[in-house]
Amino acid sequence: MIVGSDNSVRSVFNAMPRVAVSVFGEEKYEKTSGEAANALPAKSDDQLLADLYDRTAQQTLDDADIDGDGMMSKDEYMAAQKRLADADNRIFDIDAAEDRWSTFDPAGKGAIDKDEIIEGLKILLPLKVGHLDADMVERIRAQALEASKETLQNFQDAIDVESKKPAMSETIKTTIAAQASLLSLYDEFK
Repeated sequence: MIVGSDNSVRSVFNAMPRVAVSVFGEEKYEKTSGEAANALPAKSDDQLLADLYDRTAQQTLDDADIDGDGMMSKDEYMAAQKRLADADNRIFDIDAAEDRWSTFDPAGKGAIDKDEIIEGLKILLPLKVGHLDADMVERIRAQALEASKETLQNFQDAIDVESKKPAMSETIKTTIAAQASLLSLYDEFK
């Protein structure tokens, strides 16, 4: 596999062929991703991040907006944070919650809407879609190859030692076959 100028992790996965197999009675047919009906267009990195912030803000608002007015008050936010801490079996840190609230509501209005939650999330969770340069992709591949070779050798050594235990040997042989398959995939994409 050669990764070109668009080296995002998403592009690596998008480049992989997709095959769907459907079975109706005794008939089988295969459909590649290029033939997929009503396929949605790929989203840009900015669209993906905007969707993430939007969904997170909506979930935050849904969890906190007890009175259903479409706004999140400070009291509603603090109560939701307390419920979350209790659900996670951790101590509610009121100071940290106050700090986060001041990021959501810097003007001190006391209640905020979804758009203001999104702006606060962008400050509290500054995300960006990363891209891998070709050298990093190759280093990751090389590291995965070495790990697979080492695992394969460890299993082969275990078979040599444990050959008197048939159940263990079969399990190890099955795992070796999977590792060998991964190694052949690596060689194929070189």
